[in-house]
This record gives sequence, C-alpha cells and structure tokens, in this order.
Amino acid sequence: MKSAVTGASRELASCHLCYKLAPVTLHHCPRCGSAMHLRKNDSIQRTLALLFTACLLYIPANIYPIMYTDQLGSTEASTILGGVVLLINLGSVPIAAVIFIFSVMVPSGKIMAMFYLVWTVERHSPLDPRQRSIMYRVTEFIGKWSMV
Repeated sequence: MKSAVTGASRELASCHLCYKLAPVTLHHCPRCGSAMHLRKNDSIQRTLALLFTACLLYIPANIYPIMYTDQLGSTEASTILGGVVLLINLGSVPIAAVIFIFSVMVPSGKIMAMFYLVWTVERHSPLDPRQRSIMYRVTEFIGKWSMV
C-alpha cells in the first residue's frame, strides 16, 4: 500500500487565510502576509472542545424564546420550533421552511458532519482523505448559510 503524500512530508506550510501553500521556511504568506503554519497543535482536541461547546450552546438556543408574536393584542413568546409551527399555522409555510432548514437542520447537520470527520481522522479510517476533504468543504460552505 502506498503511503500518502502530505504537505508536511514535502515541507510545505499552509496559509490559513488564503490557503496558499509555501515552503515551511517562510514565516509569512507571500500572497496575503498572514502567518504560515505547518499544522496547528492539538487540532483534534481543539475541534472536539469546540464541537462539545456547540452542542451545549445549541440546547439553550432551541429552548429559550427568540421571537415574540403580537397577534390581536396578545403577545406570545416562541422558540425556534414554536415559531416555525406558528408561522405554518399563520399560512407562511415558505418562511417557516426557510427558518426550519437554516436554523435547525443545517446547524445540527454541520455538528454531526464535524463529529463524523473528527471520528474518522482520529480512528485512521480507510475513508479516502479526498472524500473527507470534500465533505469538509461542503459542510463549511453550507454552514455559512446557517442563521444560528
């Protein structure tokens, strides 16, 4: 089995701002001037810490009211899901769908995808690194559209 060729094995560092590859001997990116790094120390542990924090903060984000609806003189507090149900009952199904997709489905899907990627990297999964990279890029792109 052929061993994987990595940037580190070729003595290349990556700019974390513009993703340019340059020799490790350069300390600043030739394109944008930001610091160059070979690898971030303890990146898996940092990622797991941020993912667990995201899970913990996702709970109050969905429990506490974020919307107050004033209808015929009565004010009603709603959570994200309560707001979606309320908007469906008021006949605003497209708006409810957008809020549900980008406030509930995308963030939870992003968290699950990141946990899966960390798990496969930590376990040295036979999953192709190219497939993991594509999954990460898709997760990163879709995550930008999240409203949370």
